[in-house]
Amino acid sequence: MHPEQKETLPLPEAVTHLLEECRMVLPGLQALLGFQFIAVFNTGFGEKLTATEQRLHLLALGFVALTGALVMAPAAYHRQTGPQEAARGS
Repeated sequence: MHPEQKETLPLPEAVTHLLEECRMVLPGLQALLGFQFIAVFNTGFGEKLTATEQRLHLLALGFVALTGALVMAPAAYHRQTGPQEAARGS
């Protein structure tokens, strides 16, 4: 295939690929969020970081949580708008 040629996917197949990619990224985001929370609850967080650094870390924690919500949004939206029936198979 030439670099300028593009393959078009049917919409259901594109949605399936999007949802699979979101499922692949989500566990990593959850692990990152967990490690960020562990850092907050360590005693060194309050002792070794300045107030500004603590606020920046908490801001970053909020961004990680927001990212997780945005990654989960396509799957949640698909569940709400898709057919309300159980499918056999995968």
